[in-house]
Formats: sequence, structure tokens, C-alpha cells
Amino acid sequence: MSDNVSDEGQQQQMEGIYICDDVWYGVFDFLDPLELGLKMALISDRLDVLVDVHFKSKEWSLGWLYILRATEGNGAQIGVKRSNELLPIPQGPLPSKVIGFEYIQIFYVDQTVIEFLQRIRRLFDSSGTDVYISTNDDQSHNCWEIIWQKIWPFVKDNICVFFSDSPQFDRLRQFSPAILRNCAKLRSIASFGLSPEFPAEDNAAASSDQAVAKWLITPREDGLPKTLRCDFYSEEMEGLKGAFVNASEPLRLPRHTGDRAQKCACLVDSHSI
Repeated sequence: MSDNVSDEGQQQQMEGIYICDDVWYGVFDFLDPLELGLKMALISDRLDVLVDVHFKSKEWSLGWLYILRATEGNGAQIGVKRSNELLPIPQGPLPSKVIGFEYIQIFYVDQTVIEFLQRIRRLFDSSGTDVYISTNDDQSHNCWEIIWQKIWPFVKDNICVFFSDSPQFDRLRQFSPAILRNCAKLRSIASFGLSPEFPAEDNAAASSDQAVAKWLITPREDGLPKTLRCDFYSEEMEGLKGAFVNASEPLRLPRHTGDRAQKCACLVDSHSI
């Protein structure tokens, strides 16, 4: 009984301690936004108001954003890396203080996803974007045409890093064989199953590997280098180096060695060898 009285007394004492707004705002800077909104703001009416003011005074990035099929199989959900929580697709526009994201990974596409991406289109225009697009086999029939028509226009002008495997890239190239070279800001490709093949071409008759090689050796307008990240076995790496040596364009290829497989980072410089 005495312990309960003591606990109640301590709680009353804590409630009687006044912490000024500026101190709370300083504390909020060290807390996760989700913790603030879902936990801290629920403690009291005053903290709810302070958290609201804090959010409205800051600019926020969504960080790593994921779009995937809902866990129950109907519709789509979004997730952010920092929380590992899945949330419903927001139905309204995002707050104006949300200014961008670092990376977007799209695993599922339906009409609600397209409408959501349309609502956040300004975030694609705010800065360079890292993009990964993948779909399940049951979406393959019409999904890639929808991606090309409805989603790719959002990302093509500002995409900086593109993550793709060979089958997905093959599907995109059905709509535009030179899709990579038409992305002016694209500086890096992380590929699974793709490797540069010479002669480098990106016409309709060329393979996806040839198209990757064509993108890799085509200089960026700003003169910055490009990188390709992919896995090679040692013998494949030697063949790739030989192809670069024999290429007509001036290239520079630093090696990243490994044991059985080597991580390849192809740095292309159009001005020096």
C-alpha cells in the first residue's frame, strides 16, 4: 500500500514540474519522428500541440520508401526503413514540409499506387532519386506497360541510381531500347545478371548487356563518371577488362578484387585513359 502511495506521489511531483517549450523542442530533435507522432504526442494535450508545432517547423525526408502488396493480399502498403512498419497508402497529399526521399523501392503496382505516386510527384523533382522496381510473376502481363506509361515518366529525368536485374531490364527495353541513355542524370546501375557486352549498342536488335555497355561508355553531359556494380567471376572479369581495353572509346577501369567472385565497379572517364 505504501509503495502505491509513493508511486502516486512521485507521479504528482513529476506532473508538477514544468518544462518549457524550448526544452521540449530540443528533446524532439533527438527522437524518431514516428516515436514522436505515435507515442510522445499521445501523453498529454500539451505535448500533442508541441509535437504538431515541431513537425510543422521542420522539413522532412521520407528516407527509404517501400511500396508493396498489403499483407492480407488486397491493395498496397508503404513502409519506411527506419521503422520497419507497414502503413496504408496515404489518401491525401503529403504535408508541404515533406521535401523528398532518398530511395524508392516498388514491388507492387495498382491504381492506388499510381495515384499515390502522382500525389508525391514533386518529391521526384526535388532531387536525385535511387529507384528499384520489381513485380511478382502474376503482375508481369500488363504491369510493365503500366510502369512505363504511368511511373517511369516520374523518375526518368532525376533518376541517379537504378537497381535492376536482367529480366526486368529486358521488359523495360521492350518499350524503349535506349532507355538508359535517355536518363540524363543516371550515374550508377546496380545490376543482377547484367554485364557489359561489346560491341556496345542500344538499338532494338541489341541485347540488354550491350545496352548497358553503351550507357557505360557514353559520357555524361556534366563530365562526371558512371559506375556499374555487378558480380563477376574472375574469368568473366578478365574478359570484361579485355573488352574495355579494345573498345574504341577512351575508358578507365579500376579493379575491385575479391576471392572467387569480384565486385566490379566500372568507372568511365571520357577524357582520360
